[in-house]
Amino acid sequence: MKDLVSFLKDANHKDPMQKDHVLAVVKPGNDSLIGKLCGIFKENGYTIVKTKTTRLTLDQAKQLYKVHAKEDFYSNLCDYMCSGPTTAFILKKKSDNIFDEFAKLKD
Repeated sequence: MKDLVSFLKDANHKDPMQKDHVLAVVKPGNDSLIGKLCGIFKENGYTIVKTKTTRLTLDQAKQLYKVHAKEDFYSNLCDYMCSGPTTAFILKKKSDNIFDEFAKLKD
C-alpha cells in the first residue's frame, strides 16, 4: 500500500495545483470525528475523491510539512503527526475559491 505522501501526489496526478481540490487531514487522536467530518464535507457540497488512513513515519511527516521547516513548531508538529493514525481526504468541489470556502468550515 502506498504511503500518505505518495497518496497525496497521486490524488492530483494531472495538475498538482487543481483549483477544485483541497486536502483535509484529520490529525492523530481525532479518529472519532471522521464520520461527522464526512457528513460536514458532503453537506457543504464536497465530494470525497480519496481517503487514506495511515501512521506517518517521521520522514513522511517532515516531507508533508516541509513548508513549515523554518518555524519553531516544526519539530513538535512532525512528532505529533507521527503519534497515531492520520486520515487524509482529497475533496473536490466546483468553486471559484475552494480554499477560502474550506477554511470557513472550521468556523
